[in-house]
This record gives sequence, structure tokens and C-alpha cells, in this order.
Amino acid sequence: MSYSNEFNNLIKKVNEYSLDDVEKNSQLYFVKKIFTKDKDNNKKRSWLAMNVVATNIIRKIHKIVDTAVQDSVIYKSNGEDVKKSVKKYTPTSNNNNEEILVTDYNYLNDQPEEFIKKLLHKESEKMLTEEMQFFTYSLNIDNQTAYFIGKVEKLNAIKNGLIAKFTEDGLKLGKNDQFGIKDHVGVILYDKNIYILKKYIFEVLFDLEEKFLKETKKHINNISNSKHFIGLDVYLESIKNNRNITRKISKAVEKFNENGIDYSNINSDNFKSKIDIINQHGEDFKLNKNNQLEIEKDTDIDSITRLITDDYYFTILTDSFGYNE
Repeated sequence: MSYSNEFNNLIKKVNEYSLDDVEKNSQLYFVKKIFTKDKDNNKKRSWLAMNVVATNIIRKIHKIVDTAVQDSVIYKSNGEDVKKSVKKYTPTSNNNNEEILVTDYNYLNDQPEEFIKKLLHKESEKMLTEEMQFFTYSLNIDNQTAYFIGKVEKLNAIKNGLIAKFTEDGLKLGKNDQFGIKDHVGVILYDKNIYILKKYIFEVLFDLEEKFLKETKKHINNISNSKHFIGLDVYLESIKNNRNITRKISKAVEKFNENGIDYSNINSDNFKSKIDIINQHGEDFKLNKNNQLEIEKDTDIDSITRLITDDYYFTILTDSFGYNE
């Protein structure tokens, strides 16, 4: 079954879910991000989750989530409702108004499972309302659990949605309230797939910028092993905080991995020939006597980025040369 069919089946089941069954088949959690240390004492992203009693308003929460999901899959074109397509997520995806993005759990290694484990932890955490960053509404569907994740909003950001407060009996609606659940769902976890309705929520929740930087560093280290570049540490220092570049490199790494390309194993003659062709069309890469490209502080960052992501192209038929934007 295609991603589109799987996603459409999921939102159809949410929409048709009996409200009489919602109370016994759903849960509400509030989540905040934290850092922990792994076994090697390296910083690691994690979460704290608080499971709350929301019996009195769980039907309303379900309706809000259902409305948010149904609205997210439709866009207007010439005044008509059009269903969005489902497209594979990449680091440079735009998440425009015509697409839902999707990837699977493997893309984030063990993070989705770790996130869910924190939700289900038998000792629910306690947190202040100002600490709550995300809400998660879970719903049992076909013997699996779907997790609908959105941001906890400030009150002045709530137009359509739910505003609530904590009482001794759990979560209730009220006028003098302290936080809100907006009618926006950003991420859905279901059946090992991650459906991305709001890209910024997905990337903040799982700290994708850290993933992109880690992959960038690994790629540059692999290239350094080829011995064709000198000074890649200078380049890395220049771009490590540039999110556009680390995203671009991360996307290139995905493509290299999919195609079995080992950028650290570049043939010396091929490297020199490629540099010669690129220089003939406007670049000014300089090789030393050992045919190594020396990178200095004044070396053009964009040119190096295009080179290490294999972003130049040359066509024989039209005799054109360029690179992808």
C-alpha cells in the first residue's frame, strides 16, 4: 500500500471513530524536551511526559484533533478543495500547502520508539504548565496506537481549539485558564511511519538540526580520508551553524547512501578531471602539486558545498553547465 493510501485510511478511521469509544481508547499527554547522557557520556535528546486525566473533555480533544487532521489534508485551488499528495521527507523539503510529508521510524533511528516509551512510562512525570511544550493525543486504531502531536500554545495564539486548566479532578475547561491546545497537529506517529503535517514541529520535536550537523561532520570526515582535500576543518568551522548548508549536505548524504556512493573513495584522475571541467565553467579551484584542493578562509563556501555534495552538472547535448539551487 502506498503512503498516500495508508495516510488517507488513517485519517478516515479517525474521522469515523465512535465518540462512545474515545474515552476508553485514548490518552492525553504533555511533553517537554530534555537532554540526557548516553553510555559514552555524550549529550542525547530525550523527553519527559505527563499523562493527565482528561475524561471530562477527551471527546472535545478528539474532535479538535480530528478537525485539525482533516483540515490539514485539504488545500484550496481555484476555489475548490483539493486533497494534498503525500511526499517523502528530505532535509530540504518545503512542506508546502499542497503536500503532506512522510518518513519512517528508521530515519530517526530509535527516537520515535524512545519518545513513545517516555509517554508510556509507568511513573508519569509532573511539570508546570509553563514547562509543557507539546501535547500528544493517543488513539487505539486497529490494534495499534496513533500518536497525534502538536504544540502547547500561549493563550493569545488560540483561535480555534481548546483552552484548559488543571484541577484536583484532572483537566477541565474554564475561563481563567493557563494553557491551550491549538487546532494544529504537526506530527502523527502510526505503524512505524511519521506523517509530517507541520515540518517545523517535527524538526523541533526531534531536533533534526542536530542530526543534519552530525551527518555533515561525518561526511566531511569521510571526504578528508580521500586525501584530495586540505583544510576541510576550516570549511566545517565556517558552515557548522549554517542550517541551509547542513540540510543540503544531509540530503546529499542520503542520496549517496541510496546509490552506494563512497565519496571517500574518489579516483585521483577523476577528481582532477572533474575540477578541470568545473574551472572551465567559471569556478577557480586551485590544486597543489599533489592534485589536492586546499581550502582556506577566503575560499568560497558555496562552491565547496556544491563540490562535496556533487551538485555540479554538465550536459553533453545542450553543452550546458550549472548546479542545482
